[in-house]
Amino acid sequence: YRRQRQMCIRDRFYSIDSFAGQNDVVAVGGNFRGQLSFPADGSDIVLVNTKAADRSSRYTAPHFNWANQDAFVAKVDMATGKALWATNAGLTVPETSDRASSYDVATTKAGHVIHSFDERNSKRVYLGQLTKYDGTTGTKVWEKKYMSLSEMNSLDGDSTDEVVYVTGTFNKGTVVTPFGIGTNYTVAKADAFVAALDVSGTSGPAANWVVQVGQGAGYTVQE
Repeated sequence: YRRQRQMCIRDRFYSIDSFAGQNDVVAVGGNFRGQLSFPADGSDIVLVNTKAADRSSRYTAPHFNWANQDAFVAKVDMATGKALWATNAGLTVPETSDRASSYDVATTKAGHVIHSFDERNSKRVYLGQLTKYDGTTGTKVWEKKYMSLSEMNSLDGDSTDEVVYVTGTFNKGTVVTPFGIGTNYTVAKADAFVAALDVSGTSGPAANWVVQVGQGAGYTVQE
């Protein structure tokens, strides 16, 4: 891809996953500011983030800090270098938020894409989000925000059905059945969790099980 405007040093691809039975085709996710365009090989896809890049003393010019990022997801044919689709639907944040951080993508057996990211506002309050995209068209199927989760770090799709495993971090305090099953969780500082989510539905994920792992952050999960 190429960047049409100067962007943050943190604007980049963060994750990649292959599609079962689709040779050389991958799903990717990442962050961007300004205008993000893909090779002019027939895709002609351009994503635009109109929020102003916020300067900070954290980085010296010409770099910017990570405020006002949006996230994106794309399906790319690596054999041709062509983006089959790319979108930031459901992955933009308002000007009042600090950033949207893309974490991971996972493909499902049916060929759809699940994306995880978190949003941080100007008061450093985090919330996690999962979004599902139709693997053929890139159309957003659903998005689900989790106010009690500060991070949705890692995903892995089950090779046999429409289940995605996710790990991340519970926010401090009382976490009220974050995935709609089980009991409330008491979190002294920040605790990691692992969950198995059925993502086959058209309105949102359904949890098969959730486990509170213990103090710390969940960073990697694998089937």
